[in-house]
Amino acid sequence: MNFYSQSDSSDINEIIIQAINQLQILAKRAEVSITLNLEDNLPKVKGSSSVLSQICISIIINAIQQMDNLQYNVRILNIYSEHSVTDDKNVFVRFKDTGPGIHYRDRERIF
Repeated sequence: MNFYSQSDSSDINEIIIQAINQLQILAKRAEVSITLNLEDNLPKVKGSSSVLSQICISIIINAIQQMDNLQYNVRILNIYSEHSVTDDKNVFVRFKDTGPGIHYRDRERIF
């Protein structure tokens, strides 16, 4: 299944910012602080902006929901975008939160 045409290219930082804007109320209710560390001048990524947006939204919602169940007050979601160290044509997006993480028994099954 191909989710994009050859001509589709998207600004990943713009997609991330739009996703955060849509989820600000949810994050505020869950007392989650979101920090963006977005590198400037990234190359456009191939892919449908709507599909990439939905992926970002799903990851962010999952992080917020997992941190909402925490008993302590440190609830932080950091989102990073950056060039690949080895190839300037590739872009990485990382989501890092203070949630409980994936149980070690499930990691092998998932990854």
